[in-house]
Amino acid sequence: MRRLSPETVPFLFLVNLGLQIWDGIATYHGLRLGFPEGNPLVRTLIAEWGLAFGLVGAKSTACGLLVSLRLLRAHPLIPHALMLTALWYATFSFLPWMSLFLL
Repeated sequence: MRRLSPETVPFLFLVNLGLQIWDGIATYHGLRLGFPEGNPLVRTLIAEWGLAFGLVGAKSTACGLLVSLRLLRAHPLIPHALMLTALWYATFSFLPWMSLFLL
């Protein structure tokens, strides 16, 4: 496995932040179009707090965790964690929403 350097953390942080923003906007529009939310935690937040507040709560929590990872950038596992998170959101959020919106 290739070791990622701490210098990649700012870039990976911005990629993850962009994916969180994308996920929030895509989820909002997708739910308004009648598509279901796949994440049970976010689905519960939306059911309890409503669509806008549930999404803002979930996305702001995720962004807060990203800021925490950004602040801990010197730890050798942080770049890998940010890379894994970006791959996860690209695979399970960006690609599915894009495929639904394009069809």
